[in-house]
Amino acid sequence: MYQLFLADITVLSPFVDYFRENGGNVEGILDERRIPRDALERRRGKITKMQFYSTVDAMARSAGSIDFGYQVGRMFQPSDMGDLGVAVMQASTLMDAFITLQQY
Repeated sequence: MYQLFLADITVLSPFVDYFRENGGNVEGILDERRIPRDALERRRGKITKMQFYSTVDAMARSAGSIDFGYQVGRMFQPSDMGDLGVAVMQASTLMDAFITLQQY
């Protein structure tokens, strides 16, 4: 049976914030992927795995950055990802953190 992976739209927030702060055209990329801008602003909604990867890839390519993910990672805390980030931070070991991610 095929399962459609859906993630909370807030997983895009750190990428969008970094891209926007560096002069990127966030709106154009979101529109191309049919991700409603207001859903991101309201922090409500779901996106597919393909929408996530496609959006991050488009931002990285547009920025001309080979270390886009690394640069984004330097500017946010796991708690910025909402409840999932908090759950990962509360894990007592790295293995527990990965198990939490897998179950979410």
